[in-house]
Amino acid sequence: MYGQYSDYKALSLDFGYRRYMPISSGKIHLFGEATIGIGAIDRINVKLAAPQSNVILDNKDFYDGTSAFTWSLGGGVLFPVSTLVDFSAQLGLRHVGGMAAVDQFAGTGLETITNDSARLTFPIVVGVRLRFK
Repeated sequence: MYGQYSDYKALSLDFGYRRYMPISSGKIHLFGEATIGIGAIDRINVKLAAPQSNVILDNKDFYDGTSAFTWSLGGGVLFPVSTLVDFSAQLGLRHVGGMAAVDQFAGTGLETITNDSARLTFPIVVGVRLRFK
């Protein structure tokens, strides 16, 4: 059996704490951060195909969507480019909780298909910070 899934889309709102620590020169700062939040995972559709039996099932309601707990840890460096502009680079670890159970698969042997659906990612973030006088 093969499955073609729609895109995984999530929107989350995180609250966190970031702590800056200057390096001995005083201009470059290291930082660490931790966040927690909640994410809304969108509906996912799937088209299932069993080529040996020539069956294609176009399931438009594979997963209805849910809210999931999120957390992240990160660290990076911030250094000045000019008096009003700073550049930052960050590496982190982010976890988004798993999806809800799929009700229509009850009794099919596929009930546990979303059991291991949590996501652990390693985001790399670069940015520019502008200061206004």
